[in-house]
Amino acid sequence: MLLRSFCIPSLFTPAPLMFLSGLVFHWFRWVAPIFSVSTSVSPPDWYLQHFGLMTVLPALLISYVNIARFLPDAQRTLMHEGRHSIATWAWVLSTLVLAYRMLEFRAPGSVLRASSMTALKYFFDIQTVAPTFQNPLASDPIRVWAQFSFTAPFYAGVAYSLGTLGSKHQLLTKLFT
Repeated sequence: MLLRSFCIPSLFTPAPLMFLSGLVFHWFRWVAPIFSVSTSVSPPDWYLQHFGLMTVLPALLISYVNIARFLPDAQRTLMHEGRHSIATWAWVLSTLVLAYRMLEFRAPGSVLRASSMTALKYFFDIQTVAPTFQNPLASDPIRVWAQFSFTAPFYAGVAYSLGTLGSKHQLLTKLFT
């Protein structure tokens, strides 16, 4: 029961990331040409350059609006959405996974080139250029994958929890009245 209570909100925190990355690509492909917006940055590079913002804002918005209240009662009951919502603890699972990966981290290196990269730098110093087939050495693809797989859910989990707390204490109402 306790594991289910922690896992259900944690499963929904990466959802904004997947949705938003699709929106970024559609913006660059369809909307930008209509408005004659030209940019020299590719969509993956733009997304990586705005990684924190594109991860935190959707999670904050979705949790503050309390999107679960629009779900059927069965899912809402399963997620324990209400006054004593478990969603404020959505950060726990992603933090534990990231902490485990950071403890398990070994700096990449070889006999020819030593590396003294710390786990904090590896996971939190976001790469701003995506590796491509034309330029596979632009950045480390394994590091970019690790940042998408572990750092982004951590950011989203913390933002989701903060948004839930803000909603619970009616932060916007108190700020603007």
